[in-house]
Amino acid sequence: MGGFGSNFSSANFSNVDLSNANLDGNFTQSNFSHAKFKNTILSTSDDDYAITAGKAAAVPADYFKGANFTDTDLRQVTFVFPDWPGNQVVDLSEAILCHTIMPDGSISNQNCAS
Repeated sequence: MGGFGSNFSSANFSNVDLSNANLDGNFTQSNFSHAKFKNTILSTSDDDYAITAGKAAAVPADYFKGANFTDTDLRQVTFVFPDWPGNQVVDLSEAILCHTIMPDGSISNQNCAS
């Protein structure tokens, strides 16, 4: 699903079963709240970021800025960034992670609305 660099910004995936889905694109402001993830791949290929890839250790937070992962389990999500050489760590610092189970099994309440 989704071609190279698809624009999923502001897409509503709330309560959607994304098991075995392979989404490639921009996910800013996307709503993944209560989505089901199992063997899911979220990838992005953005040539604008690839130009400066050698200077950064992590994929920019811009890809997931404002993305809402409330009440989701990210343990079976693979984040893939093929244009980024070396360390491909996803930066979710600007995402909404309320009651979110992180890939390492910890629970995050980052950026939750009170």
